[in-house]
Amino acid sequence: MPGLKVANLYDHVNAAFVKYVVDGADSLLGVAAKLRNAAGTIVNPATQETAAAIQSAIEAIRDTAGIKKITDALPTGANTIGKILIQDGLGLGYLASVDSLNRLLVSANVIVPPASVAVSEFHSGSVSGTDTQYYTIPNTKKLTIGSWAGGAEANSGHVTRIALFLDASGTGSPLTKIDEAFLGPGDRNEQRDLNYEITGDATNRIALQRERLDGGSDLVSIRFDGFRDA
Repeated sequence: MPGLKVANLYDHVNAAFVKYVVDGADSLLGVAAKLRNAAGTIVNPATQETAAAIQSAIEAIRDTAGIKKITDALPTGANTIGKILIQDGLGLGYLASVDSLNRLLVSANVIVPPASVAVSEFHSGSVSGTDTQYYTIPNTKKLTIGSWAGGAEANSGHVTRIALFLDASGTGSPLTKIDEAFLGPGDRNEQRDLNYEITGDATNRIALQRERLDGGSDLVSIRFDGFRDA
């Protein structure tokens, strides 16, 4: 319309005039733009990290000493870690041992439950043939053998057998084998976990047997650890 110089837009809902902003020679309608994330929540762009900033943070973490070693390309070859030493935590210089198959030897203490009595049977001495010792299980009491072990002095070329048996008749015959181990020239100690249970009848007993297999005489020990009903 001729002569119209100013037009005002009025918001009847909020009872306010619509704002405008001056951009050089232009007057522009004021618009409030709001940014929403994928969940539809309004966010402040000033507090949102840009993709470049995130990439920079990732690269800084990757290049940190220690972490960088994980992300670096592996060298050619087998890419094995190599040899490691497992040492005691007290600084006494003791190293973990392995068996003849390079398996780590691990032993846990036998935990005695409430209302039970700890049982530890140990025999040691010079053996030139076969030596058998017995532990009689108290009547009506259940015995649990948690672990057993044995060893022989380090004499080159000597072979020793250690074994646990159940003597059900209490007469020494027959003996039912529970477990056995052979101590050869290169491995003179053995320690094993065992979860063996038997209830006593005032006759049956556990036989602990040590045997030299190639003549001569050696100091040989054997023991078992466990618990029984109180």
